[in-house]
Amino acid sequence: MRDSSCRRGYLRAAGSTVLAAVAGCASDETTTSEDSDASSADDGTATATTSVPMFRYDPARSGATTAGRGPTAGVAEDWRFETDGSVWSTPAVNDGTVYVGSHDAHVYAIDATAGTETWAVETGGEVWSSPAVSDGTVYVGSHDNAVYALEAATGSEQWTFETAGEIVSSPVVVDDTVYVGSRDGAAYALDAASGEERWSFGTDGRVESSPAVVDGTVYVGSIDNNLYALEASSGDMVWAFETGASISPTPAVVDGTVYVGSSDGRVYAVAASDGTESWSFDTGEEIISSPAVAQGSVYIGSKTTSVYAISTADGTEQWTFETGAWVRSSPVVIDETVYVTSQDNNLYALAAATGEERWAYEIGAPLVGSPAVADGTVYLGTAGNALAALREA
Repeated sequence: MRDSSCRRGYLRAAGSTVLAAVAGCASDETTTSEDSDASSADDGTATATTSVPMFRYDPARSGATTAGRGPTAGVAEDWRFETDGSVWSTPAVNDGTVYVGSHDAHVYAIDATAGTETWAVETGGEVWSSPAVSDGTVYVGSHDNAVYALEAATGSEQWTFETAGEIVSSPVVVDDTVYVGSRDGAAYALDAASGEERWSFGTDGRVESSPAVVDGTVYVGSIDNNLYALEASSGDMVWAFETGASISPTPAVVDGTVYVGSSDGRVYAVAASDGTESWSFDTGEEIISSPAVAQGSVYIGSKTTSVYAISTADGTEQWTFETGAWVRSSPVVIDETVYVTSQDNNLYALAAATGEERWAYEIGAPLVGSPAVADGTVYLGTAGNALAALREA
């Protein structure tokens, strides 16, 4: 772990630029807050809240929640926050604040209602990683090879941990441990309070996938074509499942099954207990999208330009919805609606049961990141150097 005294983050607050004082050593006590969020739940399920504490909503990375609501009758732009680079990071939303990374090397905290900047911290590289918020701390990775722990209220740096590769993986926090992957080929478990390494597990390729953690097991993909199951306490391998190409998407773990897409164009369902394949579904083109799992369906995008709904029971196609370009984005399911973006510059809201289009909104710039939906608002980063908040029209 890097000593925080050797690295200073530039903190911008309330429109002025100040140099943030960085503590030399992390405290042995975990920062706490009065609110509770789903990122510390061990069963992988989200609590009854309208926050989005991490990428894919919960430690199981299900991409779905029945809590809260999303817009169903169309949206209008409420505000737009400009950065100096593309925003591929998926926002986290917690306690009235939106947290997101940008290609301009900053992590931003933005007031969810007004769209104004609360603080910004500069890292040493682009920030594609999506933040996770737990117990008053924001955890996020950067292209400067480091994981950052930042105070959610002020952005002050609590600790950093340096790997040997860029971090595009999005952290997850379970039982006071941060799990994250690195392009150095390893998955890491870090002490959430201090940043001290608890264990690392090396693969034969970059780990761009974001770990899912359920029932004491970590599930994560690698560019070496494998999906791994690791003991959360030790990092020991439980099993590995090999696909036909790299796995950069994030797996979803629901009801004892792990669902994941691969660059071989297939969506796989494997048993969480032993990694045996239940079924696979061939889209015919590369998959970067991470699946959402809800109501007996797996929802996922593909380079085919389509969004697919696939039966969790047997892997049969339930419906497809064709967009105008590659769907790299990961769908989210809020109650009965699927929200997903396409590189055709549109955000789509689809009926979860049928795939019927409820509405579409053209944002005016390519969309690579995934939407976050909280309190009836869709928060969405764009390649047009902005984060937009879209509310029901």
